[in-house]
Amino acid sequence: MGELLARGKAVFNPQYMLLAWDIVVDMAYPVGGAEGVARFQLKSPKEDKANQSLIVDVFGTGGNICPVQAVWKWIQAAG
Repeated sequence: MGELLARGKAVFNPQYMLLAWDIVVDMAYPVGGAEGVARFQLKSPKEDKANQSLIVDVFGTGGNICPVQAVWKWIQAAG
């Protein structure tokens, strides 16, 4: 989670923090039976010493605690 969130309440650095446009939700993702996919762009992943971004895919389960549905609802609520 440290790669997604701010280091503290008073710290804001858009070069490293996850912003709204760093998240893409594709509810119609058709591969492997997944019910959607949420893609997160990590701007400064720990593994990457060359300071390049990394895309992390989180696949939907279609269940009651589906991560893709949760992200989609959060985006809808945030406007």
